[in-house]
Amino acid sequence: MRRGVARVKSANRHSNPEGTLTMTAITTIRIDHATLPDPLNLKDPDTAARLIQTALRDESITADASDVISHIKIELPTSQLVAASAMLANLQLI
Repeated sequence: MRRGVARVKSANRHSNPEGTLTMTAITTIRIDHATLPDPLNLKDPDTAARLIQTALRDESITADASDVISHIKIELPTSQLVAASAMLANLQLI
């Protein structure tokens, strides 16, 4: 079984929910479709992204996962990166 290749990118997002400016550091993890392990690589990319997102949320990790042409994109608060990385490693995605 081949391990996934993940690229991590961090950015700040600005929001103004109640007239105040807040900053939240967001991390993006990208996992190439070609490196998804069985059975995720046998599913369509949208389904694989939904399964990954559900698994992260089941572990109380706030994450959005989506299919983006050649990879699965996972966005989450940087403060949850360690927990998400451990969970994704347990699933052999990274």
